[in-house]
Amino acid sequence: IWASVKRSLFIRISSILTLRKFSFKNHSFYGGITGDAKAVLSAHKVLIKSGKKSIAVRDADQGVDKSQNIFALPGSLPPEKEVFCSKASKLKLSELYRFDAEAFLSSHPDMDHHEYFPRISGKLSCSREVLESDCIRGFLDDVGDDWSRDLCENIKKQII
Repeated sequence: IWASVKRSLFIRISSILTLRKFSFKNHSFYGGITGDAKAVLSAHKVLIKSGKKSIAVRDADQGVDKSQNIFALPGSLPPEKEVFCSKASKLKLSELYRFDAEAFLSSHPDMDHHEYFPRISGKLSCSREVLESDCIRGFLDDVGDDWSRDLCENIKKQII
């Protein structure tokens, strides 16, 4: 099965969810088709036309079309905002990096949400990927299994 997903933070969230939820011992799962919303849908359509089993997973604010195997992360916000603006993520940033996310947001009210993690990792001189993963794990631990249950069930139906 192929998964078309959007952006690196999204991939990290999906990967952590996947590792927590599924055992792929008897199934092949391929990913790595990334891009903006149009690119994800285009890749998904091409894969289906070529006879591949495919799903597309998009940001929560991009919508769902289950009849076309197009799913979305839970929530209502882009994943950067969903994760970064959560209490759990802010607490992780404070505990692990002594970083005040509230002060950062207050001093950058018009910042594009795609810039949150790159800017913070630059300020802290740490890896963006590690910073994102720490925040995602904190967020997912806080929201629990219910947050991703529907998405995981839909993916599981397509894989098995």
